[in-house]
Amino acid sequence: IGGNLSVWVTPYMRAWMTEILAACYMLFMIQLPVACIYYLFQPLKTAKGFYVGLFSLYAFGFMGYLLVPAVGPYLAMSDVFGGPIQAGPVMDFLHYMYPKGTNYTDVFPSLHCAVSLFILLFDSKYHKLRFWGYLVPCVGLWISTVYLRYHYTVDCLVGFVLAITMFLFAEYYMKHWEEN
Repeated sequence: IGGNLSVWVTPYMRAWMTEILAACYMLFMIQLPVACIYYLFQPLKTAKGFYVGLFSLYAFGFMGYLLVPAVGPYLAMSDVFGGPIQAGPVMDFLHYMYPKGTNYTDVFPSLHCAVSLFILLFDSKYHKLRFWGYLVPCVGLWISTVYLRYHYTVDCLVGFVLAITMFLFAEYYMKHWEEN
């Protein structure tokens, strides 16, 4: 794409936009447990499909972390940015919490993008109301991964491919699960 999008977007950053995107980024910590609890109480076939797809997605994602260990632009390119993003209380909280939840090799693929898209795809079929409720915040989450300098664009693209692949795998599994 001709360069790093995190660098490209820097001159266009605004505190209010950063606060909104930081909130979208943290939404993942609500979306994941809510979906996991919801699908736990769905019919067995649907629950199995959701969890087979989700856990397979995480397995491939963690393999990516092992095979392609990398740190995000916020660390790898900190000299280019001249310091952390300054905005407000939401971003301050994210700055405080982020180092506590990372192993500094968890960039490729973006599991924020992969898992949120997987859940969104599942919800599009099995929980339309939540799908429509999470659609815009999820797009904000995807944008925030690059905007907040946590991921490179390729991390997000591979995360999307992984999510779609695991969703299709889950659908295949659910179609054939009784035969196994």
